[in-house]
Amino acid sequence: MRIHLPLSAKILVWFFLNVILLAVGFFLFFYANFGFDAVFSALAKPRVQAVAEVVNAEIAEHKKNDWDKVMARNSNAYGMTFSLFYHDGAHLAGEKMELPDEVRSQLIGSRKFPEPNRPPPPRGAGPPRGHEPPPPEEEGASDGFPKFLVSTINPPLFWAVVRIPIGGPFDQKRPFTLIIRSDTVHVAGLFFDLKPVAILGLGALLLSVLFWIPLVTSLTYRLRKVKEATAKIAQGDFTAVVPDEKRDEIGDLGHSVNQMASQLSNLVNGQRRLLGDIAHELCSPIARMQAAIGIVDQSNTDEKTERYISRIGRELRHMSDLVNELLSFSKASLRKDIVLRPVKLLTIVERVLEWEAAGDRGNKIEVSPALVALAEPELLARAMGNVVRNAIRYAEHAGSITINGWIEGDEAVIAIMDEGPGVPPEALPKLFDAFYRPDLARSRDTGGAGLGLAIVKSCIETCKGTVTAMNREPHGLIVEFRLLQAIDSSPAKTKEPIANGS
Repeated sequence: MRIHLPLSAKILVWFFLNVILLAVGFFLFFYANFGFDAVFSALAKPRVQAVAEVVNAEIAEHKKNDWDKVMARNSNAYGMTFSLFYHDGAHLAGEKMELPDEVRSQLIGSRKFPEPNRPPPPRGAGPPRGHEPPPPEEEGASDGFPKFLVSTINPPLFWAVVRIPIGGPFDQKRPFTLIIRSDTVHVAGLFFDLKPVAILGLGALLLSVLFWIPLVTSLTYRLRKVKEATAKIAQGDFTAVVPDEKRDEIGDLGHSVNQMASQLSNLVNGQRRLLGDIAHELCSPIARMQAAIGIVDQSNTDEKTERYISRIGRELRHMSDLVNELLSFSKASLRKDIVLRPVKLLTIVERVLEWEAAGDRGNKIEVSPALVALAEPELLARAMGNVVRNAIRYAEHAGSITINGWIEGDEAVIAIMDEGPGVPPEALPKLFDAFYRPDLARSRDTGGAGLGLAIVKSCIETCKGTVTAMNREPHGLIVEFRLLQAIDSSPAKTKEPIANGS
């Protein structure tokens, strides 16, 4: 299953991946140039020094016979293995362990402390006082006890080799070597403490998020505005405007969208005006032809001529109906200066049913008298009338018409339902397009020019509403109007939206 993430999440995910990639690359670079032991030693030496001092103090307070217990207690406390060795590699106290070559070489090779029985140099020997050469520095000697931290591959273990003086001055006590062995690098936080690293990493991520969130939210907000505007333009609302104050790529995109909306508005409105002008100009010749046909029809003609005249009359009536629909479509599309006002939907429904002579057909009306929507009454009545007329024309034989009304959120909803054959599912998205007729029982003789539902859409959109259609189960069609709810419609009933198949 593919996961769909918003753009802001994608940007932040890519940012985190980039940070992780840089961290891994830095670690690999450091490891390739200095090795793991260098990183391991740099991180662990301060903590190993502190533990070695504690162990040294405990050993100094106990007899030699109790040193095994001291080693065992520390092993249990840290979850590691503590052992004491002589500097020559002989085991002294704690658990006996097999020392790998890497650890043994560090154990035997270290000579930080002088041998206990070595005689002091003769008086006067060596360089003059004040000119003694500095003692040779040994790895690990500059920060407390001499210590070495190594890791072994076979077996995969981590070791700390610490030379401790057993509580006395370095030149008076024989030094011993404390060896600490661990199976993992992060146990007890001695070799590697994960908590500070985690806190540092989380802090860095938090600061990065706080730093990037303003940029990401700004980008996604502006893109969301472009998306909302283009969605409105796709629905025919060419008044949508995208903020384009900022002079960058998104600002240029918003400017282009605004220009596109303006051009589309001019083209569509010009097309509708042209369509209305043509329809208006056609009215006069059609009327004259109908008058002439009427005159000829009243004269004495033979039967064959009468059939031709009757056919011409039918065609002229069809042309007249088509021109009238074109005029209605053009007027509904071009009326942008209307003022919406509260309209009682039950009053409009009853008026429409009376106009269409559908009041005595057993129809069901479930619209509260308190249901009020913001609309233009004439346009709303025309839209309802076209839908009811279609329902009577195509579904009168199947049953009654049901009109429901309810409140959903801040919208007033009217649903006109019939029990006819419905329309093919693939025709639903195109049902409100001009000059579109579904194949099912929608011929020129029975279905008109295909402008009825286009006029419905124009009227409802002019009222700032939306119209949708869906098939009803087991059969029938539902046409649903959604209009802005008026303030005084609060007493009206509320209802869940009609599902496809209710």
